[in-house]
Amino acid sequence: MRTRHSENVEFVLWTGDIIAARYNVNEDERYQAIRNITELLRMTFSSHFVFPVLGHTDPAPSESLTNLWSHWLPMEALQTLRNGGYYTIEQTQSKLRIVALNTNLFTVREEKSIHARRQWEWLDAVLEKATSNKEMVIAPLSIDSF
Repeated sequence: MRTRHSENVEFVLWTGDIIAARYNVNEDERYQAIRNITELLRMTFSSHFVFPVLGHTDPAPSESLTNLWSHWLPMEALQTLRNGGYYTIEQTQSKLRIVALNTNLFTVREEKSIHARRQWEWLDAVLEKATSNKEMVIAPLSIDSF
């Protein structure tokens, strides 16, 4: 990877789902896979921002996951990541906003949960702010189907 990217990379979007859904692995193994990829991306893109997004097969948001990505994300993003698995990053220079959603909350079993409702309310407020600031929004997602 290191030899294939140029120095013109502004940021990296990491869309999650490190382990395919067909593999039967436990939560610890999923976390270890994320940790390994985090380290690889940190070494490869040391001077760049990497914006990770939880995929639907990734572990649930946790303090450990938040700590793992703390070198890439600001405190406000880390708080919503820890609490719900989603966050936003505002790139003020380029009028760009990255919105990372927790696609685990899109599943049928979660769609009516309080966590899903909070994410939609949060997203509504984020998009209102982006509209008033005339920002372009990128929302990378990782899910099999809606």
